[in-house]
Amino acid sequence: MLRIITSKLYRAFPELDGFDDDQCERLLRHVKDGVSYGPSLGLAVFFLCAVSFVLGMMLGRIITKALAGYFLIFFGRYWSDHLLILIHMIIVLTIPGVVGLVTRDVVMWIYVRRAMAARLKRIQCLGCKYLLLGQRVVDGFVTCPECGLRMTLQQLDLRSPLELAPPDADDDEFMDSVRRMMPGS
Repeated sequence: MLRIITSKLYRAFPELDGFDDDQCERLLRHVKDGVSYGPSLGLAVFFLCAVSFVLGMMLGRIITKALAGYFLIFFGRYWSDHLLILIHMIIVLTIPGVVGLVTRDVVMWIYVRRAMAARLKRIQCLGCKYLLLGQRVVDGFVTCPECGLRMTLQQLDLRSPLELAPPDADDDEFMDSVRRMMPGS
């Protein structure tokens, strides 16, 4: 789930590996636009960053104390003080930044999974809840292979038959990830 910071955010989600970049960007935009994170999430992120800042201060102090004697011998009083302050500042500022980025990725992962589960729920048969992913639209209707119910795209709240098509219907790994995201699984 974690990713290289320079990579695209949606590449942190193995569930999206079968989709191209454009589809992933649209899904993330949909998630970001359609979700209100609420004050509790903001408070939790703030609390995590504050705690990590305090931990960074403590860790920075421990590391700089451990290095102080060596720096004093090698660099003298003036340079050792400046280098220790620099090291301390780097530690103090890096830890909350990394915690913030990881928190953002984890929160986005939760919301992307919810959005994908909601999308998959939309493409279930209205009668028996069978997943219609990969079914063909014939004469404007989708027929459920399980119960035989015929539905229009409008009834399923779909804009295009492409929304029924998985990125690669023969990809068993993708279909397994789809099944894992189904509500109740």
